[in-house]
Amino acid sequence: MKLSDANKWVLLKSSRQHVIERQAEAETLLSRLRELCPELAVNFKLKEDALADLTLRMICSIDANVVRDPNASVPSYLAVSYCWHNPSWKAVEAAQPSTEWGVSLPMANKILELRYSKDEGVWVDSICIDQRNNVEKKIAIGSMDIVYRSCRRLVIVLEDVQLTQAEDDVGLKYAELYQSMCLIVREKQLEGDRKSDFIESYWQVDESDVTTLVKFSMRMLGARWYSRAWCAHEAHVNEHGRVNNPLFLCFGADGRILSFEFRLIYWFAVSLNMRQRREANGALPSECDDPSFLSDPSCPTFFQRMARIHKLCTDGCDSEISLLSHLTNISLFGCQEIADLCAIAMNTAGVPLVFIGAIQSRDEIHYISSAIAIASGDINPLFIASKPLKISDSSGNQFISWAGQPFHGASQMRFGSPFPKSISRMTAEYIELDLLLIKGRPLRISPESMRKSSSILEKYVLRRQEPTEGAEVQSFSENLVKRMVDVMNNAPVDFQFPESILASAIECGMDWIRRLPDVLEKEATTSGSCTSDLDASRAICVYCVHPMSMHTDYGKSLVPSMN
Repeated sequence: MKLSDANKWVLLKSSRQHVIERQAEAETLLSRLRELCPELAVNFKLKEDALADLTLRMICSIDANVVRDPNASVPSYLAVSYCWHNPSWKAVEAAQPSTEWGVSLPMANKILELRYSKDEGVWVDSICIDQRNNVEKKIAIGSMDIVYRSCRRLVIVLEDVQLTQAEDDVGLKYAELYQSMCLIVREKQLEGDRKSDFIESYWQVDESDVTTLVKFSMRMLGARWYSRAWCAHEAHVNEHGRVNNPLFLCFGADGRILSFEFRLIYWFAVSLNMRQRREANGALPSECDDPSFLSDPSCPTFFQRMARIHKLCTDGCDSEISLLSHLTNISLFGCQEIADLCAIAMNTAGVPLVFIGAIQSRDEIHYISSAIAIASGDINPLFIASKPLKISDSSGNQFISWAGQPFHGASQMRFGSPFPKSISRMTAEYIELDLLLIKGRPLRISPESMRKSSSILEKYVLRRQEPTEGAEVQSFSENLVKRMVDVMNNAPVDFQFPESILASAIECGMDWIRRLPDVLEKEATTSGSCTSDLDASRAICVYCVHPMSMHTDYGKSLVPSMN
């Protein structure tokens, strides 16, 4: 059933309120995007405008009040997260027959049983969105975070999981133990060390059950659901509270539907992993060094499967994390429609815009994300180590973009700039920067120099105060440290001095360091590149080309130039 606008706003009220509170931010972001790249900006809508155009449909029982009475409303709804069936992936035999929901009849019936009443609705994307209407689909995709955050409960369907009888028994046994443990914690209002001590004494797994419990967890964590980008999105944006925690549905040994809370499966994964670590004397599996293993649908080891659910155990969107970091993380998961990755990254990053344009390749997604990040004041795209993007123009000819696809990932947190207007224009092909290039920076920075840089910044710069007199300051160069502290004290609160700039100075040697402030100041006044209230010492803190593009003039004189 298509719901009325009044019913839609009631159901989405709490999540929509967050969008309303960020309306001014959204307008500023879109306005800045129009300044920088008007050709790209036309493909965006404000989140609030998209919600106004959102068509909200629900699966309702024939005897529901809203069906019989046009003035009635759907009071709440369940949202279903599941894997679409396709020829390359098959559900277990118990998942028959299929329904037009996109899930099997046993699963559909179980979902209906989970409703509070016959009036509660069910939202399933395959039939609650008109799949033939591209305009409606784009609006719905961009609003999916609001839909999943507003549901009364998220129901996760695992149709490729059927437990053995032993796994069935041990799963239910320890699910009951977990529930009783949680009940005692709530009733006694245990916190901190008291809570930790109680859990350690209460949660005891019989040695005879360990092997089977591991098999149960491996099967529950091995579902295809964990490898899909949209499923990761749905788990991320939904709030994981104690009440109405997301619920997994799977098949028991006899074909009946079993349910386990998300936090229970997560608890099994974490506690068993800790047990394995203790038995291995704390040694970490080698695969943890390469997060790309998460893109492997099978994830054969227990650690891999634990890591996947750990990445999904996040409450709501996190706008403090860089959009590029969100995109890098979400790209580890599979997605049937590659263009959807852009919407997924924006939703999980809390970007208050909706993209309604067309996307042809993954490289275009990285460029669009870089553009949004810069328009929002996050200059991560200028600092990441990346490989060049290949973008096609309107004629189909490819060119190399200024933006890159992160191969080591962007900085997790947003990298703010105190001078955002220094970027004046960008297209996929080029970006116009008020950029001071330093030819004396080394090609590669040693880990030792980065360590020293981090230590110095933490001790003298990040505290936003004059450094105290001392041997360390004198040995490094008191003049430079004081100059940098002055930069920090005059910069916005969220500005951080790039570690790589200082590390480059350390790498180039003491003579280079001693000349740095004076040369920058001289160049600022003679080149006409900086305004009276912006000296070059501050300019160098704002933008730099990453080390791979620098000359290797180790220890040679500093020669700034404008580009």
